[in-house]
Amino acid sequence: MPRLRRRSLPDATIARLPQYLRCLHQLENAGLQTVHSADLAANVGVSGAVVRRDLSYVGSYGTRGVGYPVSELREKVNVALGLATEHPMVIVGVGHMGRALAGYSGFLERGLRVVGLFDADLDLVGSKAGNPDVEMLEIRPLSELDAFVKDHDVAIGVIATPASAAQSVADQLVEAGVTSLLNLSAVHLTWSCVPWIWLLRSRSSPCTQYRGRRDEPSGRGSQPPQRADRGSGGSRSGGHRIGTADAGRR
Repeated sequence: MPRLRRRSLPDATIARLPQYLRCLHQLENAGLQTVHSADLAANVGVSGAVVRRDLSYVGSYGTRGVGYPVSELREKVNVALGLATEHPMVIVGVGHMGRALAGYSGFLERGLRVVGLFDADLDLVGSKAGNPDVEMLEIRPLSELDAFVKDHDVAIGVIATPASAAQSVADQLVEAGVTSLLNLSAVHLTWSCVPWIWLLRSRSSPCTQYRGRRDEPSGRGSQPPQRADRGSGGSRSGGHRIGTADAGRR
């Protein structure tokens, strides 16, 4: 994931913003122009007051009786999450999971572009993977990873390797200059050289880790955000109680 831009965002708010964004994408695709805090609250599983407070941190306050403009709010949440600009990303490990990620078209909608694929298996090196409608990328050897990260200003590294290789790949990515890691291997990784560690765990993938640095550390220590399991795609994301009328609320 990209670096978070707003120093003042509380950890719990950061964990909920991706869920708000998913709801707003659904609303926009359905052609709805406004949404009330109560509708977002029902979808995310918090109170309307929590939603209004969260959205105030990204600069959106809504209008009583009208709600929030969907498109405008989506843009503000995008900016708060650092998704308003494109962030280059590499995937290390191009097995079944890595190949599926390389072909996933939803990354572009979230400001992420896969620019490089790497694998230690020399039988895979030189072949291609990716989304044929966007771009097919040549799989490169791990020996080229450091130079590639520096040359392409890569911000995010995705680790989709076997557990036995995950720690060494994480170390290599960090040493090359990557500032955010998404670990999809079946092992918990540790680091010591990069501060501001954030761990996002989903119920379906308890070993998933995200590690990133804020642009402006707040000095509160490297504690993971509260309720981060929901921020990374918890079980409530499939709800549809959004866009209903609620004239008395924002």
